[in-house]
This record gives sequence, structure tokens and C-alpha cells, in this order.
Amino acid sequence: MKKILLMAVFAVFTMNVFAYKTFCKFQYFEGVLFIKSKAYFDFGSGYKAKLCDENKNVILFKSNIDVINYMSKLGWNLEQNSILELDEKGGKCEFLMSKEVKTDDEIYQGLNVEFDK
Repeated sequence: MKKILLMAVFAVFTMNVFAYKTFCKFQYFEGVLFIKSKAYFDFGSGYKAKLCDENKNVILFKSNIDVINYMSKLGWNLEQNSILELDEKGGKCEFLMSKEVKTDDEIYQGLNVEFDK
């Protein structure tokens, strides 16, 4: 019985050992009047990425909080935010998010990403 309990504890412990934290940066450009807001993501590939829906249409977020809530539902956590620019044309904010993953495939889980090359 002790061996089974010890093996179960060891199995649970080793499952969590292999998880690691990965990061994503997104920049949100908030437009005013007729200038559309945009969100660009950097998952570490060196390319800007946009999030798309199932039909490959770029998702237009209502605000930077809308982006944070969207990513939070997919397991991402907000680590840091900063305002880079703020003027009469709008603002530019940058956010750093993280997610615990066990494989690189989990980074994009639930996301349809279109890369700008």
C-alpha cells in the first residue's frame, strides 16, 4: 500500500516538474474617432502576429482590457503593462503576459494566429 501511495505522489510531482512559463508581449494601439484600434502580439518568433477568428478574419478588440480578458480565458496571466505613447491620435500600450505550458504546442492552444512577415 505504501508503495502505491509513494508512486502516486511521485507521479503527481513529476507531472508538474516539466511545466515551464512562456511569455507573450502584445502592443495595443488605441485609435480615436475613425482610426481603428489594433493589437499586435509577439510570441518570441520575431514576427508580429494578429489574432484571427475561425474564418481567418482579424479580431478587432474594443479595448486593451478586452484583449486581456480574451487571453485570460485561454490561460494567459498579465505580468506587466506600460503606456508607451499617449497623444491626440490615440495611445500605445504594451503588455507582458505569461502562461504555464508543458509543450510548445500549448502556447498557441485556442489561438488562431496570423503572422506579419
